[in-house]
Amino acid sequence: MTASPNSIRDMLHQPILLGPNRVYRFYQGGKLIDQLRNASNPQDTDYPEDWVGSITPANNPGTGHPPGEGLSAVTLPSGEQTTLRALVEQFPQEAFGAEHVARYGTSSGLLVKLLDSSIRLPIHCHPTRSFARQHFDSIFGKTEAWIIMETRELPGVEPYIMLGFKEGVHKQTFRRQVERQEIADMKAGLHRVPVKPGDVFYVKAGLPHAIGEGVFLVELQEPTDYSIVAEWEGFPIDPEDAHIGLGWDTAIDCFDFTHYQPQQLLDEYQMQPQLLRQERGGEEWQLLGGKTAPYFSGTRLVAHSDISAEGNGFYIGVVTRGAGVLSGEFGDLRLQRGDSFVCCAALAEHSFASAGDEPFEIVRCLPPVPSGPESA
Repeated sequence: MTASPNSIRDMLHQPILLGPNRVYRFYQGGKLIDQLRNASNPQDTDYPEDWVGSITPANNPGTGHPPGEGLSAVTLPSGEQTTLRALVEQFPQEAFGAEHVARYGTSSGLLVKLLDSSIRLPIHCHPTRSFARQHFDSIFGKTEAWIIMETRELPGVEPYIMLGFKEGVHKQTFRRQVERQEIADMKAGLHRVPVKPGDVFYVKAGLPHAIGEGVFLVELQEPTDYSIVAEWEGFPIDPEDAHIGLGWDTAIDCFDFTHYQPQQLLDEYQMQPQLLRQERGGEEWQLLGGKTAPYFSGTRLVAHSDISAEGNGFYIGVVTRGAGVLSGEFGDLRLQRGDSFVCCAALAEHSFASAGDEPFEIVRCLPPVPSGPESA
């Protein structure tokens, strides 16, 4: 039986539970995603990312990738499978609200990923909105942020990320290093920042970066899959794919060559969680917002017993600890660590309650503020 439009619309008035949505990448990882979901045989594969609430198709060069890879699947009341993108495109007002639709159309403006790499990723950057408009005809670039979930104990390696250029790195020097694949010099030109679970970093478009081996994070980003990759030697990356068809005369301009001192870098890009509100049964912490609000915001809900979810806008939720119940006029949805879900603007008031002795924690990922400034 085909689902009726009314039954599909009704779905947007209740939380939408999401299944796994693993996506192929050129690197190995994903074991910690398996562990988050209590998989029976956690292991690293070439599907090291899970795209949560995704309306964004993956950009994987080559053949053998299924159409629509990266798009989150949704089960309709009839039992049919569709995509979240198809669902929200049919009822954008209910999904996002009128103000969001006026600014961003039928796009959520947001992509959330679980990302777990067992190796160091190559140095790369992403386009700003102005660069993406000019070269990809896209209103979105790829500003992103990382919420560090876990790290692996690897012999001789302190968990780290690489972020921002040091003093002395200039465009022509860096371009020569890229063309000659002088990897040691490229690595030496970026800051190496130790990380631990709970750390939060903002990575604006254009900022050169790389995630170190053994770092598992929740990533919030603009809904695109554009990457300019500065190193391909030692990775299964075709040099022609590294600049995604732009050529290095153009692609090099995607990099932000601002120089940072170590403390200046942390002051600018490491976010400090702030207590937003506290109820008798829990609290909510601001993880991302302010300077990131034109792109996305993020909070952590902690239900020691129970806590309400304020606001009625679209968001993507990832359960990071414990088990509990999401309750509202729609009834109860039982959730546990590793589950993910979408709540749309049409959803009425709802709350979260812990179902065990440990706190029930949810990372709440919100789209760009439609009334905010248009950032480059």
